[in-house]
Amino acid sequence: MATPRQRHDSGSTEFQIVLLVPVDDDERGVSSEDLDQLGHRVAAALELGAELLKVLEPHGWRARLSAEGAAISTWLERTASAEAVHTDLRGLPTAMYARLMEYLPILARHESDLDELRPTEDGFQPYELEAH
Repeated sequence: MATPRQRHDSGSTEFQIVLLVPVDDDERGVSSEDLDQLGHRVAAALELGAELLKVLEPHGWRARLSAEGAAISTWLERTASAEAVHTDLRGLPTAMYARLMEYLPILARHESDLDELRPTEDGFQPYELEAH
């Protein structure tokens, strides 16, 4: 069986950046402060998604929105080699790249496999919560 790195280093893989904002389903109700905080988190994720798309769209990235279950998400997707996606991400402005790292992992789908990855200086490695 190929390791995640081997799978994504060979051939095209669908890479997804998911800017996810969880929404608590609170039966007891929410306060105006709760709504304000959620609004700021959603706005920050959508703003980052728009900024990323401006830079990444010329490289073949596309975006979509999703509001399902207990989350609101912006998805940026590209089917390409791991090397091409890594080049795209490492080419982002430093501050934008740092903001993107707050939303790890990056998803990579190759055939029926789905891996959670994080970019490194020279490629991708499996995402581990404590490495974040």
